[in-house]
Amino acid sequence: MSEASISTMPVHHTISDRLRLHAAWGVAAVVFWTFGWFALQPWDPRGPVSMLAVERATLSMIEIAALAAVMAAVATVIAGRVFADIGVAAVGIAIAIVSLRGGPTTTLLVQAESLPSLCLALAAEGVFWFLAMTAAVVASAFVMRWVLGEADEGRPDESNGVTLRDTIASEIPFVRCMLSGLSCPRFTRAELINGLLHAGITAFIALALILIFAAGGPEQDIRNGQSCFAVAAAFYIAAGRAQIMFPARTAFWSFASVVIVCVAAYVWAMVMSLQANPTLPTIPTSGFLRVLPVTYVAVGAAGVVMARWRVPPSIRD
Repeated sequence: MSEASISTMPVHHTISDRLRLHAAWGVAAVVFWTFGWFALQPWDPRGPVSMLAVERATLSMIEIAALAAVMAAVATVIAGRVFADIGVAAVGIAIAIVSLRGGPTTTLLVQAESLPSLCLALAAEGVFWFLAMTAAVVASAFVMRWVLGEADEGRPDESNGVTLRDTIASEIPFVRCMLSGLSCPRFTRAELINGLLHAGITAFIALALILIFAAGGPEQDIRNGQSCFAVAAAFYIAAGRAQIMFPARTAFWSFASVVIVCVAAYVWAMVMSLQANPTLPTIPTSGFLRVLPVTYVAVGAAGVVMARWRVPPSIRD
């Protein structure tokens, strides 16, 4: 990778571009609302959208990962090369919407035999959702390469839109090697340090904001809508701030921070559960337990991608 100067000047899109954007996530939302619900519907009518609440978790995981990849590809075809990682954002929004059909984490808290074990299970589920979103990243990149056609290696003009160099997949070594015409990336020491700092800052700010936004008194109910807002706002703000402090070429490092936040949140909740005095099972020992894994990852991924649309990099080799 060559060094690049990065600008944070926002790009202005036409009405047609924005209509295609809304059509892309709208189609993804409709498909997940219908077909995705078949795989995610909990056995308890009041249960949350979680792999811990479905009868056949393994089969559901496979179905959701495949559906995420397919819908990311479809969304990329609809929106074109105007927005980088549009497939990832569309799938994230669609999964977040269908998660609202389920209940909050209350059911899991009540049914849990051990709160620390529940926290570890939720963290593991978060890793699955991250892998599902990664499938969306890869599918979106391959569609851009093989269906829409790659633009020039340099910064494209307004009519061409974004290129593979602007996508998350362009910084994933194995995936980039699979994309024809692209060499495997090799991070320099400075780029690696900058990327890790970017991911760390994004994760730290997001965790702090989620704890603030999703916090509630013991008497307040856990609400999915509040959780979605908390995660979306937290990652949008955090990714934007991290880009200003430690500019990165793509949303790769911001995207990586999503799984870091999810796992760290539940690990912290587990530690708090070990130290807290016994309370009612419906009262979470940590504000982080108010958020489901699907919300952390799906909404978080959409948030960081949209934050990058606000401050996209401009590369001059």
